[in-house]
Amino acid sequence: MSAECAIIYSDAYQKYELSPWHPMKPVRLMLTAELIRAVGLIDKHSVRVIEPRLAADAELTLVHDPAYVDKVRELSAPGARDADGMSWGLGTGDNPIFEDMHEASATIAGGALAAADAIMSGDVGHAFHFGGGLHHAHRARASGFCVYNDVAIAAAYLQQQHDARVLYLDFDAHHGDGVQERFYDDPRVMTVSFHESGRHLFPG
Repeated sequence: MSAECAIIYSDAYQKYELSPWHPMKPVRLMLTAELIRAVGLIDKHSVRVIEPRLAADAELTLVHDPAYVDKVRELSAPGARDADGMSWGLGTGDNPIFEDMHEASATIAGGALAAADAIMSGDVGHAFHFGGGLHHAHRARASGFCVYNDVAIAAAYLQQQHDARVLYLDFDAHHGDGVQERFYDDPRVMTVSFHESGRHLFPG
């Protein structure tokens, strides 16, 4: 093991900007990265920084419908219209379309895959991917600020590549409904979500 922990991050995550007025702002990731550097965490020999890679279509479609991935790519072009994505959950107030949406979203998914690869190869014992956690995206629908479900993709990838059993612990104010949906009938993945009541809080 070359390091105890990997931190997965790239400034490319700044491209995941749903809109200038959207509440989920990419600057939060930049500030987190700056704080990690400021406290000297990445200077420790036991910590390694790993750049995310771009998730391939074959990896994205472990969770998402190929037609949905094609639609995300189509709507990533300049001049794409919100109305063309509504039936896919794209172009809404929560999930407005934006330029390079596919590449930005696939890079975050690739970060989760890079974390999985680093752990399973034995290079690190743990991985921290603070740009991920987009747990509301469904098979063929964006939801709750999430385009591609990076955590579900990583879990499915671990199954495919390593025949792994996965325990998914979700600590968030919101229920990880997209992950639950993907693995609801899969006995090899156990999902446990600690969240506030859905009575008054998304996704219900």
